[in-house]
Amino acid sequence: MDPKFCCELGADRRRMSKGRTAINAILAAAIGLVFVPPSFAGTAGNTRFFADMPAARFSADQKKQHRAMLLDLLNNGHDGEQKGWASDDQRVGAEANVREAESRKGLRCREIEVRTWHISQKATNSFVACQIKDGSWKLAD
Repeated sequence: MDPKFCCELGADRRRMSKGRTAINAILAAAIGLVFVPPSFAGTAGNTRFFADMPAARFSADQKKQHRAMLLDLLNNGHDGEQKGWASDDQRVGAEANVREAESRKGLRCREIEVRTWHISQKATNSFVACQIKDGSWKLAD
């Protein structure tokens, strides 16, 4: 895998370059993806804080809804478009904005800002994802 890319959207496992593990893990958690840290020394630090992020507390159905919203924005969203979802009581949910980003290695890339909340916990993260040849999206370094 190209070390400039990590975290395929929708995949169950993540492979990341050593220097970007922490930030990519935060981004993966922010967008509701599963993160499995690599097993090499130097990155083994405390990953307990991932459990405290709002998206880590989403139910399976909420994670599915969250992932679908993000993929729809990445695939179909117009520059500056915003989408969101929330539970019936508005206590759990997310909003995201998308815009085109500079292409990387000839790939179409999009920048997305994601705001998630779960009861009183809130988080805002931005990342760039690039669409690879098979049509899936990967977080860019």
